[in-house]
Amino acid sequence: MNFDEIKSAWDNESGNEMEIPQSVKLLRKAQHPIEQIRRNMRNEFYSQLAAMAFFGFIPQIFQMNENLYLAFYLLYAVMVAISIYYLAKFYNFFRHTSNIELNTKDSLYELYYELRLNMEMYKSFTFIITPFAIAIMLMASYQSSYVAHNISKFGVSSTTILPLATLLILIMFFIGYGAHWWVNHFYGAYGKVLKALIDEMKEE
Repeated sequence: MNFDEIKSAWDNESGNEMEIPQSVKLLRKAQHPIEQIRRNMRNEFYSQLAAMAFFGFIPQIFQMNENLYLAFYLLYAVMVAISIYYLAKFYNFFRHTSNIELNTKDSLYELYYELRLNMEMYKSFTFIITPFAIAIMLMASYQSSYVAHNISKFGVSSTTILPLATLLILIMFFIGYGAHWWVNHFYGAYGKVLKALIDEMKEE
């Protein structure tokens, strides 16, 4: 074999070694949406902690009647317990996204379906926690002279229960819609990118 043949064989071998499989390229593409998901989760984790701390000081901020403190902090304790359970799941998924090695299609599958599971859990958490948050805010608003005056003046009757019930239903609806939009905007959009990469890998 002369020099030219040796050089040609070397070039062909080097070229084959440098060729990156399409699946590896797709797995690399998945890193960007995962980083975005992690950033959103980190920001939201701290926001949730700040919100929980704020709710704990509502009696002092709104100068609630001390007779309401026991009822308030019972509601608050339940809300915190539910939030801790959710945040623990949230944090475990966050850690998993940092430890997972995206070196196979199966690992990308696993991450995608865990993301979908956590998105649904987020929506469920919002629906569970909303009644407690509304009850706490109602207790705080009762301290308003306008609200207290009207309740003492008109009382709670069938004519006032229906509008209040309608208002609460509307609040629940808008909060549910807001949670759905929030999850899809900050997590679902990147989940779609991961799903598109998975589908593209299937076609190989």
